[in-house]
Amino acid sequence: MRIAIAGGGRLATSLLPPLLASSHQVIAILQDGRNISKRARSLCTLPLFQSSLAVWARHLDIPLLWLRTLCESELTPLRKLSPDVILVSGFSLIFKKELLQLPRIACINMHSSLLPRHRGPNPFSAVIMAKETQSGITFHVMDEGIDTGPILQQVAFPLSQQDHLFDVYQKACITAARHVVSVMDAIDQKGIKEAYPQDEECATYDPRLSPTDVCIDWRHPASQIERLIRATQNPAPYFLFRKQTVYIQHATYTPVPADIEPGKILQVKPYIIISTGKGCLHIHSARIHHPIHRSWPCFWASPHVGEQLPLSLGETLHEQ
Repeated sequence: MRIAIAGGGRLATSLLPPLLASSHQVIAILQDGRNISKRARSLCTLPLFQSSLAVWARHLDIPLLWLRTLCESELTPLRKLSPDVILVSGFSLIFKKELLQLPRIACINMHSSLLPRHRGPNPFSAVIMAKETQSGITFHVMDEGIDTGPILQQVAFPLSQQDHLFDVYQKACITAARHVVSVMDAIDQKGIKEAYPQDEECATYDPRLSPTDVCIDWRHPASQIERLIRATQNPAPYFLFRKQTVYIQHATYTPVPADIEPGKILQVKPYIIISTGKGCLHIHSARIHHPIHRSWPCFWASPHVGEQLPLSLGETLHEQ
């Protein structure tokens, strides 16, 4: 089949090498051209962006098409290439009807969850926050909804209680690369007639987290805070320390109640320990961004045992 790939990041890039080694032909790479200048587009093809499909397109001399408004002038070059399938993964531009109807067979999305659960742009964080024991990938036929079309194939993979956001992402990339060719082979042989509808009663949607969503509230259990840290890194979970923002990158916890007010610093060496609503959080890696990016604690922002942190966003320091 003649396949155009639309997507960004490593997840989309993981689909390309298996297809290049298959009997299928990759005839175009589609990129989101909104809010990106022509100069920036040329920079995206430099070798330092190794996870960019644009780099692969330039290296392999595959037509690279930037889409912004999905108007006919943008779709005409793609239409002339006559794709059988447009394969999508991690593409933030919502497909209009004109693009959905452009390929001979269909637009196929590879979504990184077991649909209909965790539709939307945040499945990796969502499965960790939901304490799920497995996630997976879903190849489905695209329609005008968001991750709502009929399912062609799903593949699950296990999750551990120690998995971070990037662990789940890596598992999705590996699983997608292993199965994309077999899915395309099946479409080539049978079309999409065996796709089955999603169960709307089981559907969930996960929006992107806002900075407010990842502000740590020390009244929450340590296990919940640690899970939030594993689930999110952009923006990273943070708390206030002497009116500075501290971003946590790695932490563990002990569930045993400390019988002390939440937000109290209990230890500073060899790492920071802070009491929570239930248990204690052990901070192994954190950063501050002002006045420069640096690991926390540092010599100008050094906490001391017994210091009380604001409990959540907007709170002021307690009286010592």
